[in-house]
Amino acid sequence: ELEEQGAASTLYSAQLLAGIEANVSPADLAVLIYTSGSTSDPKGVMHVQGVIVSKTNFMAEGNGIIPSCTEQGDRAIVTGPFFWIGGFLSLAGCMVIGATVICEDEHTPKALLEAIRREKATHVNGSDAALRALADSPDCRPGDMDRLKPQNSNQFGFFNRDPEVTRDRFALSIGMTETFG
Repeated sequence: ELEEQGAASTLYSAQLLAGIEANVSPADLAVLIYTSGSTSDPKGVMHVQGVIVSKTNFMAEGNGIIPSCTEQGDRAIVTGPFFWIGGFLSLAGCMVIGATVICEDEHTPKALLEAIRREKATHVNGSDAALRALADSPDCRPGDMDRLKPQNSNQFGFFNRDPEVTRDRFALSIGMTETFG
């Protein structure tokens, strides 16, 4: 949809796009991602175009960590900020796959459940605990969570339907080894 809107713009031309592409190198700076500050002060780390493209494509092709279980046409509510690696990979992974990214300003269970219904969301990012808070909310209606699929690997415990597999069999965090680290 975004590509169609861009191509329909009166400012777009194949020549303009070719000129932009000719001036972008894999070594050019692309984004500033902030570290969490869990072991030191938070820092902004610059990443280059080539790393962003190759790692995002790699992760989207694997479809297991971020994004997880995402297909073209899915609709993901991304609650993480785009300057943080989890939010950025949720955004970029959806773009590579062809899924819609939905931004919701308010992250209360009530607001997210309303967005899930209104936007027909298939994914909501966040932790296993965040999904449990949605499911346990008095605002959760029967069927609200039925369409949802895991958006990242730390949600696998929530979506596990096999009583033989206990929650401790799933990673409940995402580390830098899975991202651009």
